[in-house]
Parts: sequence; structure tokens; C-alpha cells
Amino acid sequence: MRVTLTEEERTELLAVLRMIRNVRHWRRSQAVLLWADGTPLATVAQTLGCTQAGVCNWTRAWREHGVAGVAEGMHPGAERRLDVAAEPILEGLLEQANPQAQGYAATN
Repeated sequence: MRVTLTEEERTELLAVLRMIRNVRHWRRSQAVLLWADGTPLATVAQTLGCTQAGVCNWTRAWREHGVAGVAEGMHPGAERRLDVAAEPILEGLLEQANPQAQGYAATN
């Protein structure tokens, strides 16, 4: 379903596009703007290097949550594998900066 922007919403999206440093967030905001401007869905997806379903999903998220809906979520990453007691040991080894002293055949 095509989206229609009010002048205020368009101004807000354009302001966000100028300030965004995150490429994924920019692409999502740009998709909403292009589709609202009447660009065919397939063209929006091809232009931005994404799927048509992605454009529809981002537009739905924008309708439901506004600019925050197209912002990229958190990426927590992998769980911590190094326990707290091992951190000072690792830091000490890194400060030495000499892998050969630790038995590795590498050069610094």
C-alpha cells in the first residue's frame, strides 16, 4: 500500500536523511520517501539494493512508529566469552606486544 506524507512528515524525513550517518537507517528512510513520491515499488527496491518486501516492511514500520520505526535496532553481538578475571591477564599480554615471548613464531 502506497504511503502518503503530510508536509510535516516529509520535512521530518528530509531532515533525518540529512543527519543520518547509518547507511541502513538512511536506506530505510529514503525508501519511504521515494515510495511516497510515487516511485514504483520495484524501482525503489532496485535503486536502494533491497527487496520489495523490505520497502513494504519499512513503510509499515514508519506508519506505525514514525521516524523511530525505520531506525536500525540494536546489535548486541555475541555473548562475552572472556571472564572478568582473565581480562587483566589478556591486557598484560597485549601490552607486551611481543608474540615471540609467548612462543609464537610471529614478528611484531
